[in-house]
Amino acid sequence: NAFLKTLEEPPPRTLFLLLSDKPDALLTTIRSRCQILDLNEGRVPPDEPWRSRVGEILASHSRATQLRAFATAMRFQGLFDEINAIATQQTEEKYKTKSDDPTAPVMDNERLKALISAREKELRRTIYDAIQEWYRDLMVLSSLQPDDEVPELCFPEHAETLRRRAARIPLRIALRFIDFSQRLQEQIEVRNIRPNLVFQYRFSWM
Repeated sequence: NAFLKTLEEPPPRTLFLLLSDKPDALLTTIRSRCQILDLNEGRVPPDEPWRSRVGEILASHSRATQLRAFATAMRFQGLFDEINAIATQQTEEKYKTKSDDPTAPVMDNERLKALISAREKELRRTIYDAIQEWYRDLMVLSSLQPDDEVPELCFPEHAETLRRRAARIPLRIALRFIDFSQRLQEQIEVRNIRPNLVFQYRFSWM
């Protein structure tokens, strides 16, 4: 019980890394208090085209100036705008009643908006997953020793960019990337902060 309490409310400036080759064998009460980061090979990458689009944005990202961070934020906002359009189109095509089709399901506007929002959040999850995979690659490369074999990367097309950045980042700094995607998702999806504001703030220091 003391261990679970410590995991749930760790002391200030504390990060626990729990390593297991059989996470499914751990107690649910332990796993529920952790953010799971799969470092195994053979992972299923995030869906396309979002994985590639996220990789392109992060490969060109720089926080050298506020303008560069703002540019990254706007590109991610652009992805969210595309996802909104796709979610709207897909949901309306599936549910909205057409005047020439009396058999189409009847859907009031409020419920239609709720369905669009649910589909939008489902698609946006791929963006968060891809961001997490990018920083997972960066963290893994930062932890390698000179003779270590490079594991399979989620963004192999950006391997050289990732290696250059990892060489400039101490592991203690790279470890801070672990919950970056989770914090983005929490602020946007749970606290309902405008995505462009969240992206601009977060990427100004990443």
